Amino acid sequence: MKNVLPRLTTDEFKNTDFIVLNFFGSMDIFTQIRPKHFCMADPMFFQENHNHDRVMKLFDDLNKKVDWEMNLYIPASLKRQFLAFSGLHNSHIHIVPLNLTVYTGYEEFRHYFYRHGLSMPSVVTVALMAIYVGINSGYSEIDLYGVDHTFFDSLTVNSKKSIMHL
Repeated sequence: MKNVLPRLTTDEFKNTDFIVLNFFGSMDIFTQIRPKHFCMADPMFFQENHNHDRVMKLFDDLNKKVDWEMNLYIPASLKRQFLAFSGLHNSHIHIVPLNLTVYTGYEEFRHYFYRHGLSMPSVVTVALMAIYVGINSGYSEIDLYGVDHTFFDSLTVNSKKSIMHL
């Protein structure tokens, strides 16, 4: 990722729409690439947690630094909680609630439900949310940079051989 970040500001990416995730909004390059889309799904962005100071700094950065139109995607069921917790009031940031209902119906109707925001694939990581946003935004090509897939790092097995989430 260290090698890729400086390239994002070059002519190679001049007409690129970026979708960023999580704490990318606190990075220096954030205001240079001016992402069109921002995704948040982790519970730490919706309630008190061990990363409170870092999360509040991110929200402060977003309030102060975003001077372009940007969509911020969050789970629809947490919109009210998010608005109260985040304190976001920047008029350039448009909160877009996503329906996280997982489709379980007939296969032939699945994509209709996805396209119309009635359902989406299971969001087990924010990267999957970003891919969904990219597809539903009409992008024919989605390149991923810096996706580290740490979802399984917090899983362990106890002495009873039960999976535990730390």
